[in-house]
Amino acid sequence: MTTIKDKITVLQKLRSFYIESPPNWEIAKKRAFEHNKLFIPEFIEVAIQNIIKGYLDQEILLSFISQYPQLSKTKKNKIGVIVAGNIPLAGFYDFIILYLSDAPAQLKLSSKDTMLLTETFNQIQTWDPEISNRLFIVDRPQNCDAYITNGNNLSSNYFHYYFKKYPHILRTNKTSVAILTGNETMKELEQLTQDIFLYFGLGCRSVSKLFVPDGYNFTNFLQCCKRYQHLMDLSVYKNNYDYHLTLLLMDKKPYLETEALILTESKELFSPISQVYYTSYSSYTDLEKSLATNTHIQAIISKNHIPFGQAQCPSLFDFPDGIDIIKFIEQLQ
Repeated sequence: MTTIKDKITVLQKLRSFYIESPPNWEIAKKRAFEHNKLFIPEFIEVAIQNIIKGYLDQEILLSFISQYPQLSKTKKNKIGVIVAGNIPLAGFYDFIILYLSDAPAQLKLSSKDTMLLTETFNQIQTWDPEISNRLFIVDRPQNCDAYITNGNNLSSNYFHYYFKKYPHILRTNKTSVAILTGNETMKELEQLTQDIFLYFGLGCRSVSKLFVPDGYNFTNFLQCCKRYQHLMDLSVYKNNYDYHLTLLLMDKKPYLETEALILTESKELFSPISQVYYTSYSSYTDLEKSLATNTHIQAIISKNHIPFGQAQCPSLFDFPDGIDIIKFIEQLQ
């Protein structure tokens, strides 16, 4: 049986594999982009680097597993997972937790992201053949004792109906927001644009909404956005930009823009690709209180919360939707 110590060793080998990027991994990355044009090489590399730093760092792994003294005990309950595919390797967190926990599991990969996770699974299998006895990539999880799903609000209604008889974690649409005070440095604003533009804003930790003080001047922020002007060379981005700009012009709605981003005032949280919403506030304290209770918000980026530029850099301790999966699995025993 593979021990926790053995698994740490395997995950360190995976870390080296990601860093060294041998030919089979390069091929997987290339095919991932060919299959899904939103997975541009630049963003695939960012996702991999964030996994290396936040999930596969040995000190983080050892610190994480030390919180679970029962982790090495065999888990007999079978877990079915509908894996996310909104950003490259979005399902890696669920994968690594299942691997560490010894829970037998069936994973249905997203059609948007099959190459990267499949190659990762195959690589781990070469170092730990036992994984093939309990972790399976399937077309549809069946006969499981509990389920973890990832999807939008519409699919979550279906999942809720289908899996209501079973213990479950049903993750729905979430997004992230940033609070500005007007005292941010140009460096902080540059870091904020990374939180906005990475993965085209499709991650649950992507900032899609800005909260700014009354009378806020967007000049410096819009200047910083120009560092992502190269995204306009991609048809998938430019087509969205042109489409949403046309809608605003037709509806005669006010907006601000650079050649990289459209900024519009809206009460909504979820903005489309190439566009970010903003709302003005008068009381920082009141705003914080209202955001703290909003279940659609995954993360808040500001001087007092997650630092600018760190929205897309979670660690093993940043539980998706705030739910500890290992404790969820342990409670099934």
